[in-house]
Amino acid sequence: MKILLLTTASHSDSAYCNRLISIAKGFQKNSVDILVAGLGSNKLVSDAFKNEGIPFVLLSNNDNKYMRLGLGILRLLTQIRQYQYIFLGFNNSIILAIVLLFVNRRSVLIHERTEYPDLNGKKILYNRLCKHFDIILTISNAIKTYFIRNGIKEEKIYIFPMLVDPQRFEGNLLNNRNDRYIAYCGNMDGNKDGLFDLVDAFRLFHNKISDVPLYLIGDTKDQYHLQLLKDKVTGYGLQESVIFKGRVNRDEIPEYLVNASALVLARPDNYQARGGFPSKVGEYLATGMPVVLTRTGELDSYLKDNIDCFFVEPGDPNAFAEKLIYVFENYEYAKKVGASGKRKAYKEFNYIVQVKKLIGYLHSYKS
Repeated sequence: MKILLLTTASHSDSAYCNRLISIAKGFQKNSVDILVAGLGSNKLVSDAFKNEGIPFVLLSNNDNKYMRLGLGILRLLTQIRQYQYIFLGFNNSIILAIVLLFVNRRSVLIHERTEYPDLNGKKILYNRLCKHFDIILTISNAIKTYFIRNGIKEEKIYIFPMLVDPQRFEGNLLNNRNDRYIAYCGNMDGNKDGLFDLVDAFRLFHNKISDVPLYLIGDTKDQYHLQLLKDKVTGYGLQESVIFKGRVNRDEIPEYLVNASALVLARPDNYQARGGFPSKVGEYLATGMPVVLTRTGELDSYLKDNIDCFFVEPGDPNAFAEKLIYVFENYEYAKKVGASGKRKAYKEFNYIVQVKKLIGYLHSYKS
């Protein structure tokens, strides 16, 4: 089996770049010949893959991102016909259409969605293009249902859940300090992950337990909403207790998570959350630390409250604060729940196991 994985990733520390790295490593660990090609990607993305031992080629390294993408497409078209399987790890409709025009018709086209395609309005061209793909991977049943409703045959859709790379959270990551802190790690855009609710909940938690800060790890181009969040923190007088860490190098994130006393995600119950399956939950669980998160999407199809994690109903900062307080007041029990969550993550979401299942599906498709 020979696979070409195409990506337009431009940030090496993004959740989806991490997912593609896990997918590529999973193919490698299962003895599949894989090459990752970057369309419009940069050296940071290239290095992230290469540091994991994954063959990566930058199809263009022009300084201008548009020239880089354009030259990359031209160079791709000279190579793409030699691959039996082509994994389309991006969602840009124009580039997808170009690939469809020039690909070898005997190649198997694999496309993946980890969020609803119509989050920013109806994707008419995109939905039409998807009918020409051989296999569509979806991270949830909700997205699978979306595609079926838009005319995709059910037998072409494969559920490919979140992935965990246990090696990222093993080894000597624990520091020697006794600092306690709560950590959120992810995209700081708008209120996708419920950061305003999280700050509201933390204020109530802080009134009870004042010596545990909240670390917010991540960056955003949405400076307007980031400033609103900082203004909320300032309004609560929590400037010393809510620490904005900003963007952290991909290799440093596991250490931040493993050394946290608890990990949190307060996603609201909205359309995006109902279709998605946040990859950060897998990383949180892999640390073995207590995880407090809202019950959104299909998380409770895999995880059980007070057994693998601590669930809170979305949109209720008071309940979230109460759960956090409970975790810290019953910490030995909370650590047992965290350990159970780690076992669940390693069993259900191990990237090697999940990619092996996918390979079996690909073989059955070809037969």
